Amino acid sequence: AAALRAPDHAELVPYRFKLVRGTAREALATLFADAARAAGKGEEGAAMDAERALRPPLTVAVVARIDLGHPQVPQHEQWAAVGGAISNFLMAAHLLGFG
Repeated sequence: AAALRAPDHAELVPYRFKLVRGTAREALATLFADAARAAGKGEEGAAMDAERALRPPLTVAVVARIDLGHPQVPQHEQWAAVGGAISNFLMAAHLLGFG
């Protein structure tokens, strides 16, 4: 709920918070490994990145949904709203004792 209180011009809510848990963590690990290889890492680096996705029992993924053609709200303001939501989320998590 804290993230939904982020400043958001025109109430576009250009972000989504998704929970990654259970078997979805394996799919995320595959994505991490593929991204590592695409970035030029070797198999050892790809395996290390995949392990990062499998280590926590739950991951909160933030998805930005930027409307590139919005007539009133430019991209940079939408990105600022995404950043504000992430900041609020992290502060709330810290206050709850996480991290």
